[in-house]
Amino acid sequence: MAVPIWKRIFFYIQGVLSPLTIWKETLGRSESEIRRYICNICGSRNKVLMDRMLRRESVSCWNCKSSLRRRSVVNALSLSLFGNSVPIVDFPLDDRKGLAFSEKKNIEHKLRRKLLGYQNTFYHREPKFDILNFEEDQIGSFDYIVCCEVLEHVIQPIENATKNIYNLLKEGGFALITVPYNSGGPQDGPTVEHFPELYDYELVFADTQNKQRGFQKSQILINTTIHGERQEFSDLAFHGGDGGLNLEMRQFTKESLKELLFQSGFSRVEEIGDDFLHFGIEFLGEYEGQIDKQPIVAWK
Repeated sequence: MAVPIWKRIFFYIQGVLSPLTIWKETLGRSESEIRRYICNICGSRNKVLMDRMLRRESVSCWNCKSSLRRRSVVNALSLSLFGNSVPIVDFPLDDRKGLAFSEKKNIEHKLRRKLLGYQNTFYHREPKFDILNFEEDQIGSFDYIVCCEVLEHVIQPIENATKNIYNLLKEGGFALITVPYNSGGPQDGPTVEHFPELYDYELVFADTQNKQRGFQKSQILINTTIHGERQEFSDLAFHGGDGGLNLEMRQFTKESLKELLFQSGFSRVEEIGDDFLHFGIEFLGEYEGQIDKQPIVAWK
């Protein structure tokens, strides 16, 4: 689906203004309120307000527009592939075969200069890859998989996706995963499925404005269960983009995600939660209701 022109203009203006906004926020602030770092993605020197940098999805690099989460993912990839934390520019050339889902183009281009076997794919456009439907000869063919902000959108049962990720990996390979957590809630409980009986569903535009997060016009989800019962959901959350591809299907907790990965066959699951302040990576636990998205690395 083509991106509407108004949205293109919005993001263009946002991109032009964000360096100015980041700089302006630091004026008159004390050093304790400011963070200085070198971006491990683009190499730019940054001076940003601490409050901005700690918001995991907020743009906090004036040049490549990276966020705390994106820098932490690249850092976790460096640690998992090479055993140490280095910026992309210092990655050694590596031809191991990697698969990523819907990574930003500027990050993809930088990674592909170093990771010769890295391929970025998409669900809705070329190069396409569907984690629930792929060729049998791809089983056991990848050294690593980067799956960030994807599993919350996959049709249930979610175990199908995580077991497929496991099966796609070679022995000794790893999956690098981030998902939104149940922010503000306990992190030792089960995954919350928003539509537990999802079977035959469609998204339709609503006549009235419903509670909804995202750019989309107000929509409702109409589901017919496997037993023929009609259900209607209006409190929907979209994570940017267009249409139902970005509809939030569930919210994980940290423990439920780890348990799911173990149940899917992974032998070791670790949370990359250390701070790397020189790269603008700092985790403070629960920050204003947001649960940190430390990358999870699961090894086959």
